[in-house]
Amino acid sequence: MRRTAHKPTLTVLAAVAVTLLSGCGDTGVVTSPTPTANRECQRLTNDEVDTLAADHLTGPDETAIAGLQSCVWHTKDNSTAVTVTHVDASVWATKLPALLDQVEKGGLAKNEKTQEQLANVRGVLEAGGSMDAATACQMFSTLLEMQGQPAGTTRSVFFYPTKAHPQAMTGQACENGVFTNVSVARPDLKGTTEEGHRVLAALISAAGSDGSVNG
Repeated sequence: MRRTAHKPTLTVLAAVAVTLLSGCGDTGVVTSPTPTANRECQRLTNDEVDTLAADHLTGPDETAIAGLQSCVWHTKDNSTAVTVTHVDASVWATKLPALLDQVEKGGLAKNEKTQEQLANVRGVLEAGGSMDAATACQMFSTLLEMQGQPAGTTRSVFFYPTKAHPQAMTGQACENGVFTNVSVARPDLKGTTEEGHRVLAALISAAGSDGSVNG
């Protein structure tokens, strides 16, 4: 059973892309979007994108957000945007050193076992090694567990920077060796449960997975 934790501009979406599970972070890097026919950009229909945005968006364009190939839809003034990232989890794992920095700064590694596990992961990655997709998804779940989510959580939905004052909302999953991120930045976000449920529905659609969801 899969568990889910419920927790404007491309710059904001880059921030949530690299923040991922930690809730605080960097602005990331966004390359100039270019029109694309990439099949990965068909993981959400235009109707699903417009529902998330509460507006009609143009796209999809292909871009790199925080170094991960992504698809973006946006308004002409870029005040509202939706992004989808769907990559092998081993590729997502290359971003783990920055995540581990955030975890350590946030004091989330509170016990010796977790600290040792994170140190081992950092050692492998900093030595130029790689992490296979299955192990990367295990680390995804571990990072969620460190934030108080149940063991085995594979999906997360949260508002950025806070639910009280949201600029963006994002849903992320790491399942079957694949990392998926669906984010939306809108100037009119309220931080409501209904908004979170919309992102979760889009995340499930983009990830191409079904099943029970708790949380």
